[in-house]
Amino acid sequence: MPVCNLETDTEVASTITFPQQDARQEPQSNLQSIERNRRSHARLQSLLIFAFLLGLALVQQWHARAFYSEFGWHPDESAHYITGLMVHDYIAAHHFSSPVAYAENYYLHYPKVALGHWPPFFYALEGAWMLAFSTSRFSMLFLMTCTTALLGFLVWRSLRDRVPAAMALVAGLAVVTSSEIQINSSMLMSDMLVALLCLAAALTFAQYLKTEESGWAVLFGVLSALAFLTKASAICLALVPLAAIAGARKWHLLRRGSLWSSALIIVVACGPWYARMNHGNQSTMAQPVITPDYFFHAAAFYGIGLAKIAGVAFPALFLATLSWDEEFSAIDRGLAWSLAGLIGGVILTVLLIPAALERRYLLPAIPALVILLCYGCASLRRRAAMIRVRNRIPAVVARLAIAAIFIAAVVLAPVKGVGGFDQVARRILADARFHDSISLVASDAVGEGMFVSDVGMDDKQRPEHIVLRGSKMLADVAWIGRDYRSLFDSPEELLSYLDSVPVVLVVSDHSMPEHLYLPHEKLLDQAIQKYPSRWRLLSESSVWRDGVEYPKALRLYELLGNEGQPHRTIILDMKRMLQRKLQLRGDRD
Repeated sequence: MPVCNLETDTEVASTITFPQQDARQEPQSNLQSIERNRRSHARLQSLLIFAFLLGLALVQQWHARAFYSEFGWHPDESAHYITGLMVHDYIAAHHFSSPVAYAENYYLHYPKVALGHWPPFFYALEGAWMLAFSTSRFSMLFLMTCTTALLGFLVWRSLRDRVPAAMALVAGLAVVTSSEIQINSSMLMSDMLVALLCLAAALTFAQYLKTEESGWAVLFGVLSALAFLTKASAICLALVPLAAIAGARKWHLLRRGSLWSSALIIVVACGPWYARMNHGNQSTMAQPVITPDYFFHAAAFYGIGLAKIAGVAFPALFLATLSWDEEFSAIDRGLAWSLAGLIGGVILTVLLIPAALERRYLLPAIPALVILLCYGCASLRRRAAMIRVRNRIPAVVARLAIAAIFIAAVVLAPVKGVGGFDQVARRILADARFHDSISLVASDAVGEGMFVSDVGMDDKQRPEHIVLRGSKMLADVAWIGRDYRSLFDSPEELLSYLDSVPVVLVVSDHSMPEHLYLPHEKLLDQAIQKYPSRWRLLSESSVWRDGVEYPKALRLYELLGNEGQPHRTIILDMKRMLQRKLQLRGDRD
């Protein structure tokens, strides 16, 4: 009869049991290690993709000569720079006096402050960026570089888990190399930030539809509020929740408090600003109300713009579907309808709000359109006919064609090439004789803006020098050029006004076509020609516009007899924007 040895049996059991426990723990440890490696690889991949898109955006700016040009490719560029500079100087001064009084005084020195016409978030971002880096032109353009790269990265990130990584990269490249994106990334404009925030908000709302978690709704409200506090064109986001809920058939969300919390965030954060500044925004419309003529012109203009965007992105994405064999995940209904709502909101905004016709207002629709085009190409790929086409085209040929499309998009992009006013500004600031002198610049909105921003950039004791704009002091005109009238009827009246200020330096720009000269500019030229003894020509220099040089078009004059004279109070009529006048007290008063 066998004898049971407890010690031996226990030892055998232990030798059998413990290896079984290790066998269960080892796969779990391997899974954790694999997960860590996966996350590390994903972070590295994201970093490399962002760095690549950032480098591409820098190359595009270099090709467009953005770093060698002044803030004058659009009339609003200089206004965005001066307003951000004002926020920087206000914070850097550390005296924190009344911000309204500081802004008004700053405007009277550098008359391109746009806070009030536009909301404050972009300028707060600019001011913080200037404090962290510098107030230089390269620094501010690099802010736009980062914004552009983030926009392309967000497109890639939204597609990375649904399509092949390389296909997602093609979509990101299609956004970054879009002609409108290239143009606006080479300018200091708030529209790029609006596009980034609108895309982030639409993607966030799609995530809310998917998870129904309140945190995503709150984040949607925050991102939408920041977009509204950047520019009123963010109204295009209003259609995103409506289209997404209807398209995804999630009507029960209308009864959720989390959905309405996002609306509350937007109203509380943005309502007071827009209620206070409504009169300023109305004065900048191209026309008071929408008309059938405007609607049809806008429909044709923006329709062509969207077709051009799709005309570059679609071939690249179509070829990309021929180059990779991986499967495409079906697009989430909430994501599709959120992006469709954003595109629809942009289209309704540009058609129903009678602003100036400019394709930069389409920027928020570009990344959403590219993402949907990506899925449209993927669905075509699944069809048998599509597969047969793919078999006839080698993958390397398709990929070379994609590269050719993007290279052509960069090479054929417009070149900025504007400037010439910085030389005159530096000459004035470097001459001790003109340390306390008042300057007047007579040009179009672009030229005046370039000169004002150049003086502000190089002025070491801001706000110190006083610059007057001819379009503000010699004429009365709305923000976008409507309702123009000259304030003087003769050269004598104009010269008498210049003496009364007194203006010592006059910068006169003759780089514009003759038919674009306004009456007050012609009167100024007549005053110079009729009374030559009063004027001393200090310099003649070239002006560049859209890459074209206009030799000796920029003339700097000294108005003799006014040097060393005490300043009188300068009054600037701002009734159109602020409903009142601004005053800069002089030495005489």
